Amino acid sequence: MNNRLLVVFSAIFLILIFSLTAVSVYFQNNIVDSQLSDISHNMEANIDNRMEAQLDKAEMLLITISENEEYQYLFAEREREKLYYKLYQINRQLKDRGVSQFQFHLPNSTSFLRLHMPDTYGDDLSSFRETVNRANSDLTTTSGLEEGRGGLGFRVVTPIFYENEHIGSVEIGQNFDQIFLNNLKKDFGGEYFIYIFEPEKTVSWLDSPNTEYLASTIEKDPLPISENELAKLKEMNTLHYQHHNELVILVPFTDYSDQPLGYVKAIIPITEINDYLTTSIISTLILSSIILLLSLFVALVLSTTITKKFNIEKELKQSKNLKDGIFEVIQDAVCIIESDMTIKDVNKVMEKWYSSKMPLIGRKWHEIFQTYEEKSNECSGIKAFETKQMCSDIVPIRCVDANVEWIELLAYPIIDEDDKVTKVAIFLRDITQRKKIEEYDRSQTIIKEIHHRVKNNLQVIASLLNMQSRLFKHDKKVQNAFEDSQRRIISMSLAHEKLYSTENVASIEISDYVESLVSNISQMYNNIDKKIKTETVVTKNYLDMDKTIPIGLIINEIITNSYKHAFTGKDSGKIKISFVQVDDAYELVVQDDGIGIPDNLDYDNMKSLGLTVINLLVKQLNGKIEMDRSNGTTYTIVIPK
Repeated sequence: MNNRLLVVFSAIFLILIFSLTAVSVYFQNNIVDSQLSDISHNMEANIDNRMEAQLDKAEMLLITISENEEYQYLFAEREREKLYYKLYQINRQLKDRGVSQFQFHLPNSTSFLRLHMPDTYGDDLSSFRETVNRANSDLTTTSGLEEGRGGLGFRVVTPIFYENEHIGSVEIGQNFDQIFLNNLKKDFGGEYFIYIFEPEKTVSWLDSPNTEYLASTIEKDPLPISENELAKLKEMNTLHYQHHNELVILVPFTDYSDQPLGYVKAIIPITEINDYLTTSIISTLILSSIILLLSLFVALVLSTTITKKFNIEKELKQSKNLKDGIFEVIQDAVCIIESDMTIKDVNKVMEKWYSSKMPLIGRKWHEIFQTYEEKSNECSGIKAFETKQMCSDIVPIRCVDANVEWIELLAYPIIDEDDKVTKVAIFLRDITQRKKIEEYDRSQTIIKEIHHRVKNNLQVIASLLNMQSRLFKHDKKVQNAFEDSQRRIISMSLAHEKLYSTENVASIEISDYVESLVSNISQMYNNIDKKIKTETVVTKNYLDMDKTIPIGLIINEIITNSYKHAFTGKDSGKIKISFVQVDDAYELVVQDDGIGIPDNLDYDNMKSLGLTVINLLVKQLNGKIEMDRSNGTTYTIVIPK
């Protein structure tokens, strides 16, 4: 009799332990799979964002160049040499930023001027440069990846007009090569490759020593993909899979016409994740073995004392104490329900969550959790009774006694020897923080998208103002007014662009914004006749949009005034911009060494729109402005934090 009971109890405990172990390993594997999937999605989003950022920056710069009337005139008159020297300084700056091609094309897609190769021109590009053909035929900006004579790269081509007539197009190109991959490797680690689906169709002048891939961070790809995976990539499906201690991510990309062109391959080491999984499984097995030994011990004690009433009661009490201890140690809220939904038992966490509805034992489960008088067939507890399987759900909690808003509900059926579910153990796990993080990530994405669209809309408005100003080409005052408005809009657009490209959508790093703004204005006003240098001294600070945009507009107005009026009669000059934190305020100083404002001119009563805008913006920021007319003109503006 005792031996029989020992065998029966041992078998039951073995099944329970192995079941719990299997469930634990299952959830641990799910956690690892979720982490690998997150890594893959983050890599895909990062690659897409980097490619889009390359094109957006080039397109914004081309708008400025294509709408410059002096460049339009030189291009319309086909003054190749003058146009080259006019853009020489800009070309050098573009090279420093990694731009490899800067060139102008005639309306028939013939090369007119390559600033990166000024001695090479006149060749027909119409047979293989579709972005140039589209820009010249559709008269709209065309951008995307395209194969050219210099290799595969990011191409942005914008049509140019002079006196409302199409005179050709201008292009900026940046290679899509190992530099792009090295930046990925620097930020995320691992190894990277760029593959093209049909490399045999390339028209590049470059002879690649490797026919397998376009670029890579290591010499040989250790994990070639299968034909089946290649077919899925051509359908623009991002893939990822694990190979030993490495995660392979395959991200397809398209060309300028949204046609599948190739894919980026990333091989990321995941040794730490695998070590975590191995350690977790080993820990689970050790814990299961310990619990199994304890269970066998209890079974042995029960089987050997079953004929003695005193010993039976003693062992039952010990077993209950052990169960209660384990029951209370669990950090989740737990309750046991019977087939009629009556609550049989609960732990202390459950009592804490539903303290206002005590006592819980003896009441119906749906009255406590669902606040319904009748049970719902959607309840996971009902499903567990019906299916004899573990059921789960994620639901908002309806209890006000605990600071819990979302829970993960797990219902485990308890089956007897007749294969009937006698009870269901329900675990309620608090996942409020996880849901809040997910909601925060979604809101951050939406806010960044809004800034991106605002930036694009501001650029469209700037372009419309430029087109409208052409109708007043004989009225210089009206044209200047349109140009001033266009520059103000571009300064605001630049702020939204910086905010979109940062991780923190609530603030902008001011030094990067100021340097970009000054560079943009300098490119619009600098010319060969006058050599005006700019110097920026800006400390690293993070400001919100309410401060950044007014500061940007103030800098725009002051520097614009300096370019227009400060250097009349002078061949050279210097403008210095300083923005630093002083105690509990920010100090903005803009100084030029020009001719200065005459002493007999009343600054406070000047009716210039630009100076009026400056005063209004300083007032909006609750700041103070001072002007020094000695040795040029110096504006000192103090803005409280």
